[in-house]
Amino acid sequence: MFGYSEKTTHWIIGYFLFNLFAIVYIYLFFFDGWISTVISVITSLFVWEMLIFGVLAPDEVFMEVIGEVHSPPSNSGIIRSPLPSVRDVIVSSGDH
Repeated sequence: MFGYSEKTTHWIIGYFLFNLFAIVYIYLFFFDGWISTVISVITSLFVWEMLIFGVLAPDEVFMEVIGEVHSPPSNSGIIRSPLPSVRDVIVSSGDH
């Protein structure tokens, strides 16, 4: 599904199911103004989910979704780039 591995597909399905649950919950408990409630929480929910994904997702899932999948050259040792990885930037407090 989506051209991703099985583990990544499970994370994507879980993401959509969580959002569906959140919208249904808001609809059931805030029936009178549920559309305005969904609109008001959508940005904070999206930011929260991105931070949770950055912290809790396994490395291979994170790298596959963000697009940092690359293999190091075979003849070189482990070289650490002076630039922070995408994951470091997302979960940092901006001190990188």
